[in-house]
Amino acid sequence: GYLVSASTDGTFFVLGVAEVEPDKSAPGIDLMPSRTGDLVADVSATAYSLEEAKQKEESDARAAAADRAKMTVRERIADLRKRFDGLRAKNEAASDADRLPKDQFAVDPGLRERIQRETEDRLTEARRELAWDSEAGAVALHKLESKYIEPLEVEDIVLYGFANRKSARSIRTSKLTPWQCEAIDAVHELINAELTSRGAGDGAARAAAGSDGANEGDNGAEQGTTATEGGDAGEASQDGALNDVKISKAEQRAMRRAARAKAWASFMARKPAEGFSDPADIAAIEVAKATLGFFSLKTDPDYVVPEALRVNAQKKRRQLVLLDESVHALKMAYNERFLALRNLKRRMIDAMSAEHERLSTIEAELGIEPRSAPPPSTLAPEEEPELRSRVTEADLA
Repeated sequence: GYLVSASTDGTFFVLGVAEVEPDKSAPGIDLMPSRTGDLVADVSATAYSLEEAKQKEESDARAAAADRAKMTVRERIADLRKRFDGLRAKNEAASDADRLPKDQFAVDPGLRERIQRETEDRLTEARRELAWDSEAGAVALHKLESKYIEPLEVEDIVLYGFANRKSARSIRTSKLTPWQCEAIDAVHELINAELTSRGAGDGAARAAAGSDGANEGDNGAEQGTTATEGGDAGEASQDGALNDVKISKAEQRAMRRAARAKAWASFMARKPAEGFSDPADIAAIEVAKATLGFFSLKTDPDYVVPEALRVNAQKKRRQLVLLDESVHALKMAYNERFLALRNLKRRMIDAMSAEHERLSTIEAELGIEPRSAPPPSTLAPEEEPELRSRVTEADLA
């Protein structure tokens, strides 16, 4: 073998060592004595050191002293409670004259007030600590509701059936914006103004067309009316006279001829004058003259769109506004029927709950086991989304 050594000054030595085999022939000689008997056990990793053991011992001593003090206090409190209960029992057993009122047994009269005051102080402090978080949550909730809930007139509501659980949905409808309401009012005012002006113009044209003929025919019509009335009255009086007084047949024929002549004269008196013309005929003739020979097609290069059929931005904007109003009206008509159906379901649930209570009472009186399942007590949350912000004591528990 070799033995190698080195020093700090850089010297390096290598020495050869002769290997000498030990003499193993000698009996009873153990060249390498065994150490298994006196080995020391390894120290556990979780064991305390000397300093830690000392600190732990002192801490345990303090905890034991505190526990003994607590037990002493608890024993004293238990003894006081026992004595206090004995005094209360003696007071209850005493006569009415010797019995003290219950408020006289208050150990610390101001304890309740102090506890209540401390509780209120803690609540006030908690409110102050959570004021910012509460305000931030309220502002965030208000922003969300202003963005997504307030613009809606009807939310997305689901309505379930009782047995088959089939559902129907409302139509999510937004409120009309202020500019839409203003535009709708303006369009309706414009339409009413156009109808009013059109009616006034038509009335003036009819009056102008019929004024001349009416003036000419007034006198003849009045005369004819008078004559007709006179003829009818005369004929009736003659018939009465014929019935009352017996006259000859020749006289009767003469009187009838006179009555017919009088009626014919009144009829001829109602004949219009030579220059009279019907206003309706005049208007039809004017239309025929204006459109006579006008057969141009829309594909004709000389075709001119009539004023009533011309389309511009104003008319299209008016149509869009009226379309928005119609769509909103149709949606709200459906939603009103849907909400009425939901109210009907509420009333049915209340009625079924009342009937189930009566049935349960009758079954209990008769000793019959309940056979019917209880009806639903309330609507599902998705059937009443507007109540999402309502919080009950059960929700807070």
